[in-house]
Amino acid sequence: MSTEHNNTSEWTLEDCQSYINILYANRTSSFKERKAKAFFNSQTKKNRKTTITNDGIYVDGRLFLSPSSIKKCVSIGSLYFFERTDSMLIRCVKADGEKLQNMKDFLSVNNIDFTSDSPDAAYRLRYDAKLYKKSNKPLLIVATIIFLISMFGLNINKNVPFYAADIIKDAGLSSAISGRYMDTVIDNLPSSEQAGMDVYQYNKLLSDIQNTIQNSSAIDSIARKYTDALTKGLRDGKAFNEIDIDIDDELAALSSVTYNSIKYYTDNTDNNITLSLFADTESAKKAINNYASGIYADIQYRAAGLAGIYQTISSGTFYVVMIVLLALSLISLIIFSLPLSVSRIYLPVLFVIYAGLEYMAFNVILSKAAMLLSNRLLGRTASINLTYANTDFVSYVTVGVVLAIIMNIAYRKMKKRATSQM
Repeated sequence: MSTEHNNTSEWTLEDCQSYINILYANRTSSFKERKAKAFFNSQTKKNRKTTITNDGIYVDGRLFLSPSSIKKCVSIGSLYFFERTDSMLIRCVKADGEKLQNMKDFLSVNNIDFTSDSPDAAYRLRYDAKLYKKSNKPLLIVATIIFLISMFGLNINKNVPFYAADIIKDAGLSSAISGRYMDTVIDNLPSSEQAGMDVYQYNKLLSDIQNTIQNSSAIDSIARKYTDALTKGLRDGKAFNEIDIDIDDELAALSSVTYNSIKYYTDNTDNNITLSLFADTESAKKAINNYASGIYADIQYRAAGLAGIYQTISSGTFYVVMIVLLALSLISLIIFSLPLSVSRIYLPVLFVIYAGLEYMAFNVILSKAAMLLSNRLLGRTASINLTYANTDFVSYVTVGVVLAIIMNIAYRKMKKRATSQM
């Protein structure tokens, strides 16, 4: 036994090597060597004293294995491998010298399914535990609920800024901005006669230009900036004139969009158009602030709490919390609550079910809620863009299908390993 690690454990390096060689018989020698050293180091960090009684196996005075938690046991030399009824992780106990008889008594008194000196059985024990162990139903229910909550939380965190911005846009912001830039469009475009168009064609051209401006990503960015700034101001109890919002880059982008929309139809010089667009930029900024201040005044005393909720669910902290919960739920579902023979079906189906639930929640419930809230708080009925929920639906169904393929491949490989000979 090496003294380099100040080993006070009952496990020697040779024990750890035997343990790894048995459980990972089909892996490379370099892998097994690294694994054995890592396992040995973990055993030598503190003194782990094992006590074996007929009531249970204790390590450092704490219950390590109870008879009721053991499904079967296989021994190889002084190492006893236990498959538990409630976990895919098997446990191993070293029993030599005076502990050997205690272990035999423990197995006999509790009628534990026992196979003696069978490396093949011990090798298969690890895979059988992962593939076919008994499901932990209470943990499964809790993990499923946490999974659904965290997935909804993540998607709300991701999409709520876009939904809120859509409501602000649809309630008047988009038309307030585009109307100012359309002044330059109308002033610089030739008449329908000069352009050689009939009235229908000319009006369609104007409508297309206005739609191009309204659908610009710059307006989306302005709406998100104002939504974020206004909700922060409401939460913090600020007056509108205390809120500073920089949209110069977005207005410059809108000027560029407007210029590109009309430059092929006008004989005016670039300088004249640029001056007109500069005037429109200042006018648009005033129109936006007038629009926003009106909204702010209307909802300042009614929606401060709602603004606080918005800031919370769209924050980075909320995102991290949901990610942690999602990770814990997936670990619980894959490792602790279900065998792979079940999780390979359950988890992909769970993603598909979630996709359907989100689709219904966002397309039906949230859509109606947006109309009611916008009408009550803004005095205008606004709708939300359902593209996000539709995209999420396709994405999560795809994740479910891909996950089913991956997990079934893993299941087949693990099943093959479990039945392979050493």
